[in-house]
Amino acid sequence: MSYVRPFHRLVIIGTLYQDIFNVTCAFGSVGTDPGEVTDALLEDVATAVGAWWPAAIGTPGNGIGISGSAKLTSIKLNRIGTDGRYMDAETKQWIYPSPIFGGGSGGGAPQLSLVASLRGPDPRARAGKGRMYFPNSSAADGSLDLTTGQVTEVSATQHAQGVMNLLLSIDAAYVTNGVTAVAGIASNVGAGAWQPMAEIRVGRVVDTMRSRRNKLTEAPVTVTVP
Repeated sequence: MSYVRPFHRLVIIGTLYQDIFNVTCAFGSVGTDPGEVTDALLEDVATAVGAWWPAAIGTPGNGIGISGSAKLTSIKLNRIGTDGRYMDAETKQWIYPSPIFGGGSGGGAPQLSLVASLRGPDPRARAGKGRMYFPNSSAADGSLDLTTGQVTEVSATQHAQGVMNLLLSIDAAYVTNGVTAVAGIASNVGAGAWQPMAEIRVGRVVDTMRSRRNKLTEAPVTVTVP
């Protein structure tokens, strides 16, 4: 298995309740190698992510209201080769001078997330679907429809729009730096495939950030029946 061509992998890193989380996304193109990540591109992408992280939900151009308990600490942006490994000798990482707190109210359960599903122009083909698990947001914490137990349609829509805003702002950073790459989905199944982002879908059921669920200590408490 291999990727069809090199691409950039963005990893957004932070802490949530004293544990580490990360959110990943691919940036590439259908026909070209985006090349090595420059310091200027890394800084511009870090600026875009840092500006978006504390943004409120529900206002055009803003974010998803990430919980104030989730702190953004760094990003990594590196070129990945067809073999799935880093291509360049130097790892590109941007560490924020101070952690950036999410702007949403409420804490919420640390393992829960409204999942953003990225879809390519042909969602049934290889590289047609990808998923991004962001820390819980105000959409998940305070906008449940109490008659159905689901997140409201309005909140799910706002969440999808907020994720789109982040990815488009990073796309703009690539344009500024003259790099041909956009947000998309990379697959290493078979001969590999790449599709650019065409849609963002957010379901109305809160999902589990499986990586978080596996890292949190269960620490069960037992009581004995007299």
